[in-house]
Amino acid sequence: MKILKTLAKKLLESKLLNFFGISIINFDLLKYTNHYKWIFKFNKIPNQTIVFNKAKKVQEKDIHLCERLIKAYGEATNDKLQTKDTSQLWETILRERYGKLVSVLESGNPKTLAVTLSSMFLESFVYGLFAGDLVKHSYSKIGKKIWSMKYQDNLLALAEYLGVVRTESPQQGKSAEALKEGVDQLVAKIESSVNTSMNFPDVGAPYGIKGNGSLITMEHPEHFYVALRIHQAVQLYLDGQSGNNLNIMEIGGGFGSLAHWIHKQGRIPINTYTIIDLPIVNVIQGYFLSQAFDPSQVRLYAENPEGKPIFQVFPTQAVDSWDTKIDVLINENSMPEMTNEIVENYLRFARKNVEGIFFSCNHEAYAPIYGTHQVLVPEIAARVSGLTRVSRNASWVRTGYVEETYEINQL
Repeated sequence: MKILKTLAKKLLESKLLNFFGISIINFDLLKYTNHYKWIFKFNKIPNQTIVFNKAKKVQEKDIHLCERLIKAYGEATNDKLQTKDTSQLWETILRERYGKLVSVLESGNPKTLAVTLSSMFLESFVYGLFAGDLVKHSYSKIGKKIWSMKYQDNLLALAEYLGVVRTESPQQGKSAEALKEGVDQLVAKIESSVNTSMNFPDVGAPYGIKGNGSLITMEHPEHFYVALRIHQAVQLYLDGQSGNNLNIMEIGGGFGSLAHWIHKQGRIPINTYTIIDLPIVNVIQGYFLSQAFDPSQVRLYAENPEGKPIFQVFPTQAVDSWDTKIDVLINENSMPEMTNEIVENYLRFARKNVEGIFFSCNHEAYAPIYGTHQVLVPEIAARVSGLTRVSRNASWVRTGYVEETYEINQL
């Protein structure tokens, strides 16, 4: 059986099959489809064209930002300060995918870094954060159909959550009925419901489909949705602080998308929004948020800026000397990729520093990595006294993911 699985994997990875759009990436997109009945009515799903934004010409302000990013990265990777906060999974990803970005950072040339980051969403080093160069799997006829379907699947799941369209049933009724009015109408309904544009910021040469004039990437409808869910959790469990500006911390911040949408939606009053992540990922986050908003709104590691930036982008060791109250701790889709020890340390950190809630949105699959099952967040939370789970719900937009909210009683 193991030999057959290996042969099947090699077959799916073959260049000939990839040419025809039959690849592991495209097969995975089909598996991740929320509306799985669509797979059986493949030809009835409307085709959408993937639009590519061009990289912006590098300016002096971009070079200055990259000088800051290089300096912060150097401070964060100082051997005297680094801690062991990387799982074997991420060690492999960093080794196999992030070599180009590491080389550019170690060269110390801010202009080269600025050029590299200006098209970062087309690179392999955003793997695990954004589809990046995997978009090449959409170039064939069947690949285009699969990617087109998945873009619309993500949008419809968000619209169903908001109640602006009917929720499809796998047992009865028509499939993809809400798509008949077109993606423009679907996005318009979403944007009208939340009074926020879904247009992805023109940073890093992003790509996606267009709806109601907005660029919709494969990833950000999920982040847009999670931002709304966190707002609901704040309303329900931090009602006494509803008028206060909150200190938010996100453990593992992706490329900064969730932080972007929480701020962009304007539903949660923010004092500071701190991202804690690996130093190399901090570079991507710092660049994205600085370009999506303004560099003055982002504080990087070891900086003492004038004014009061909203965003703080720090490496993992920053929690060791943390001394500011946190109201909301967030983790979306990254704790299962850590080790049990790392996650437990973060939750013990929360027990000491969070005066509010911990919001988790993660999968719980039996999916061994290097012979070890990925982290189960509620299992680790149960080891840490003072964390009380007050809600547990299945995600509307990502099948197999669970959203949990924990109230935290400080020591």
